[in-house]
Amino acid sequence: MFRATHRIMPRAPEPVHVLLLAAIAVQVFVRCTAQAASDQKPLVSRLAQDYNTSLYTISVNNGAPPLVVDLAGTLVWSTCPSTHATVPCQSAACDAVNRQQPPRCRYVDGGWFWAGREPGSRCACTAHPFNPVTGECSTGDLTTFAMSANTTNGTDLLYPESFTAVGACAPERLLASPSLPQSAAGVAGFSGTTPLSLPSQLAAQRRFGSTFALCLPAFATFGDTPVYLPNYDPSGPFDYTKMLRRTPFLTNPRRNGGYYLPVKRISVSWRGPGDIPVSLPAGALDLDVRTGRGGVVLSTTAPYAIMRPDVFRAFAKAFDTVVARDRYSSVARVAGEKPFELCYGGTGGFALMKRAGYDAPAITLELAGATGNWTILNGNYLVRGTCVGIVEMGPEGMPVDGEPAVVLGGMQLENILMVFDLDKRTLGFSRLLEWDLTNCYSASFLLSEVLIYNMANPPIKCLLPPAIVSLVLLLPCMVATGEQLQYKPLVVPLVRDTDTSFYTIPIKNGAPLVVDLAGTLVWSTCPSTHTTVSCLSGACGAANQQQPRRCRYVDGGWFWSGREPGSHCACTAHPFNPVTGECSTGDLTTFAMSANSTVNGTRMLHPEEFAAVGSCAPQRLLWSLPAGAAGVAGFSRRPLSLPSQLAAQRNFGNKFALCMSQFVAFGDAPVYLGMEGRGFVDYRDILPYTPLLTNPRIPGYYLPVKGISVSWSVPETPASLPAGALDLDARTGRGGVVLSTTTPYTVMRPDVFRAFAEAFDTAIIKRSKYTYSNVTRHPPVGPFKLCYNGAFPMRKRPASMDIPTIHLELDGATGTWSWFNGNYLVFAPGAALCVGVLEMGPGGMPVDGEPAMVVGVKQLDWNLLVFDLDKMLMWFSGDLAFRLAGCSYSSQIGCLMTLIPPATAIVSLVLLLSCLVATGDQQPAAYKPKLPLIVPLVRDTNTSLYTIAIKKDDAPLVVDLAGALVWSTCPSSHATVSCLSGACGAANQQQPRRCRYVDGGWFWSGREAGSRCACTAHPFNPVTGECSTGDLTSFAMSANTTSNGTKLLYPEAFATVGACAPERLLASLPAGAAGVAGFSRRPLSLPSQLAAQRSFGNKFALCLPGFAAFGDTPVYIGTEGLGIVNYTESLPYTPLLTNPRNPGYYLPVKGITVSWYGPDVTASLPAGALDMDARTGRGGVVLSTTTPYAVMRPDVFRAFAQAFDAAIDRPKFTNLRRVPAVEPFKLCYNGAFPFRKRPPTWDVPTVDLELAGATGIWRLFTENYMVQTPRGMCVGILEMEAGAGMPVDGEPAMVLGLKQLDTNLLVFDLDKMLLWFSGELSFRLTGCASPF
Repeated sequence: MFRATHRIMPRAPEPVHVLLLAAIAVQVFVRCTAQAASDQKPLVSRLAQDYNTSLYTISVNNGAPPLVVDLAGTLVWSTCPSTHATVPCQSAACDAVNRQQPPRCRYVDGGWFWAGREPGSRCACTAHPFNPVTGECSTGDLTTFAMSANTTNGTDLLYPESFTAVGACAPERLLASPSLPQSAAGVAGFSGTTPLSLPSQLAAQRRFGSTFALCLPAFATFGDTPVYLPNYDPSGPFDYTKMLRRTPFLTNPRRNGGYYLPVKRISVSWRGPGDIPVSLPAGALDLDVRTGRGGVVLSTTAPYAIMRPDVFRAFAKAFDTVVARDRYSSVARVAGEKPFELCYGGTGGFALMKRAGYDAPAITLELAGATGNWTILNGNYLVRGTCVGIVEMGPEGMPVDGEPAVVLGGMQLENILMVFDLDKRTLGFSRLLEWDLTNCYSASFLLSEVLIYNMANPPIKCLLPPAIVSLVLLLPCMVATGEQLQYKPLVVPLVRDTDTSFYTIPIKNGAPLVVDLAGTLVWSTCPSTHTTVSCLSGACGAANQQQPRRCRYVDGGWFWSGREPGSHCACTAHPFNPVTGECSTGDLTTFAMSANSTVNGTRMLHPEEFAAVGSCAPQRLLWSLPAGAAGVAGFSRRPLSLPSQLAAQRNFGNKFALCMSQFVAFGDAPVYLGMEGRGFVDYRDILPYTPLLTNPRIPGYYLPVKGISVSWSVPETPASLPAGALDLDARTGRGGVVLSTTTPYTVMRPDVFRAFAEAFDTAIIKRSKYTYSNVTRHPPVGPFKLCYNGAFPMRKRPASMDIPTIHLELDGATGTWSWFNGNYLVFAPGAALCVGVLEMGPGGMPVDGEPAMVVGVKQLDWNLLVFDLDKMLMWFSGDLAFRLAGCSYSSQIGCLMTLIPPATAIVSLVLLLSCLVATGDQQPAAYKPKLPLIVPLVRDTNTSLYTIAIKKDDAPLVVDLAGALVWSTCPSSHATVSCLSGACGAANQQQPRRCRYVDGGWFWSGREAGSRCACTAHPFNPVTGECSTGDLTSFAMSANTTSNGTKLLYPEAFATVGACAPERLLASLPAGAAGVAGFSRRPLSLPSQLAAQRSFGNKFALCLPGFAAFGDTPVYIGTEGLGIVNYTESLPYTPLLTNPRNPGYYLPVKGITVSWYGPDVTASLPAGALDMDARTGRGGVVLSTTTPYAVMRPDVFRAFAQAFDAAIDRPKFTNLRRVPAVEPFKLCYNGAFPFRKRPPTWDVPTVDLELAGATGIWRLFTENYMVQTPRGMCVGILEMEAGAGMPVDGEPAMVLGLKQLDTNLLVFDLDKMLLWFSGELSFRLTGCASPF
């Protein structure tokens, strides 16, 4: 509810002193307003329409419940807090409020409500809050409410300002009726004749003019402000307040509020010869000023227009007459649908027009003394396309006070700009804005509204004495300031499709979108049920100004399958395929997207999610787009293109960069080029730029090309173009040179192509006279007309063909755009070399607007293009190979978009990894869970160790289930983490007890200059037991996201804290491995860091070998007879034990048995032999991915070997016998085991691990323990060597090694400490369903 100001009003002074107090108040008020005169800007506030009641609400205090807008309301009222201030009963405000009691007020509570009055409130004023829907009221204290709204200059939202309004307290039961919106806290009266309505109070406080505007259901403005709306004229938007018709409004002296129109006649017209007047009795619409009855009144609390029976009958007759006389339609009257009596149908009913809704009659209100008539068009009265939203008054009378003849309700007022001037008593009104191809949501200040949501709460600059409420309503003067939150730029990979040559970006969760530089919309196929955008929204207005002129509908024009139930007035847009020229009509919706943020163009941070408005499209619109693409992302300068939406949402600059074919960057991010001999240089320091031309008819990017020339080691040869051949005609939108990412090659109009071809041939001939006389023309090949025999020489640097250079001379640019061989040379069949510049064919240009030249994808390849849409400039590089540079994510030569994290990772004393991102910044409080990640898991054949290529430099890391850290070799210069951070504390609790230092104990070479108090950690090699001491740093990594465990979506980058290590610590690890990724439950292990960062569940899965998945994702296995099932539906699970001394995963094994064609043989283990001692950390059964085979303590091994021999010693297979040991295996046999058919493998005993508290037994089948050697079959379970100890830390009783884990699916839930396990998958005749 609204916050009442907590202060006690003083006792009212004697009447003789009132004027003196008022004079003082005026002086103080004038000083305050003089102090902030420049700040008294008009205000704007959003309106919303409640779906259930059709009422409009206004939010005049951020975060508080809204108030219902009542045009006839005289008061502001709301529920009040338990303690609230009061206004003196002898004040002018009290006198004003008590003249305003509605005559038909029914009290809901016996008449009095002042619960919560502040102690000491003497002579407190009471007022009468009134529910305009039910006609009920109450009596409550007059108080003051703290409110706020945004200031505006007519084009933008500026900053929020706070103010107070006098209003009445009301009980909850005045809201209890379902007549008011459930979320509303009260009512805001908008009457123009009473001093305590909201507009009147604001006009008195702020001195910005006694004007307010309503544009239902979108916004209200207070004060004399322009309202800019776009329309069909491309030179817009326009100030619609200067385009309004105006009428006086009448005053009803018997009614406190309400705006009455001077209607003298009503008529109906529709395609016929003249209007049909409504035959009303004389004076039927007149307002009787003596009684206050009659007249035509505006109401925001009645959903539809209501007419007195005599008026309605005459109106219905006229409407029927107009419909019946139309010769071109078969519309006829049909049975009504309550509450609507006038409904029409017939063959198809009212026809649907292209842009402005249904083709239906117009209703005209002829106004006395006005500059034009009020015409009610289709959208302001037609319900569901069939019924007239004008109803007859029932026996209960009119729903508003005063018995008017006609009430114009909310439907008739929607999407009309109405400007009320309370001083001049006039109303300005537009026609239905949809007929101007705009709407209320398209107002300029609403399009910038997203920026206001991030503003801080404003401080008070000036506050008048709180007791002063005099004859003029003097309220506190509050001025606000606010700052806009600026987001970091975004970067996303740009991928070229080899089949179509088009570029896609994996920015939409699940599928890539094609980049279209001239596209005005984002569009994609939609799920079976999707949300919609209101047809009255500004986004809808923007979308429907952008239908391509050459659009051929693929489906007859409509596609809205899957619309969410209850989507009323859903906006439709026109998705357009720029390759085929086809389009469709689909719902406007919102798409979930994500991209990586970047802080300075060189370092990726973390993925960020956002939403973009776009259109749904059918599958058939994807024809000719790259396989797998789900739609198109428009990159034009129009408001619904992807760059424009991101710039408006994120306030990071209206810029974007394309580094073809590597990445797209959104926002004002530096992009660096690696230049030979110069290092990395910002593009602004070395690249030329050109102005971009605006085509008012077409949304593409046009270049100011004034000439084309060709050079080849001799003076340039200009193309002899006709005068103005490349000029853009701004009036018609034709001509010019436009960029296209959906046209494979440059295309020229025939006159331009002929001049260019002649210049190219001339350049070849000039050079051939001196050196290369063997270069001759070749017959055309396919679409290429300029082809040569391929006898061009070779360059040394760069290594490429030495051929002519094509130059585009740009007017007003700082350089010439030169095309080198890679940007136009095409290797064609028959050893021909062709110029990838085509002549326009008989079908016309491949893009809209008939340009003179289209610069296609071939010419844009390997270019860096940076677009500044505010300044309309474009920086361009030309072929980067000729700069001995190129686009790259790495720190190699190219556009430097590296993934190295920033210098430090700031962590609190408690390790808050959920807030630990690459910058050290904290994630927002409402951080949404990210999608799970999945990465390939590869087994090294030499060492049997598993690696994951998760580091961004593609260097693999060894998977160590017991590892507490991530560690790797580091670059020559690396960032460090503070020694005072929580991450440092966590890292240094994890030094392995058996660590042997390889380097005397310290390794910090390459530490970044100035790194003081840098944390050091202990990277540990789990194979050799050696370690080192190195800097704690952060590593850039990436992995693919997945939504269901079977489908890869898109790669996401992230950063993890880890330790630097020297090269010599890599001994005994797989060749090429750069380090180790710890997978334990410790906070700095890889799974723990990802779970904390991404909030996707503290789980991970290993399908050995196959993949590692992080997060709560399903993992499917294919099972014979059952098909594909999730692991939770088919696999047993076991608890995991926690060893307080060691970070590994321990199993609750209570016994080991061996079975084979007879009773199971149980290993006779000493009591408690497999138990883990929680006090010392010794004993137990631990899993290891860094030990090749299972290893048992001698007492456990002897008991196991005895049981295995006993199982083998069966009379069925008398030819089986033990053979001498084959090191390191002690249990070996002569190999006479039988062979299975399914699965096709050796038929050998099964080793069972009996698990306490588990839902199944872990069974080791053939492949999980049997090893074939030259001298027989050996059991791959080893005995711990005397003096050597166990290969892992902690002296366990048994280690389950890689042999035992191979071809297993293991899913770890670290919150519940559970492990799902499959056993050998081949024995299930199955395998993991891998997305790779």
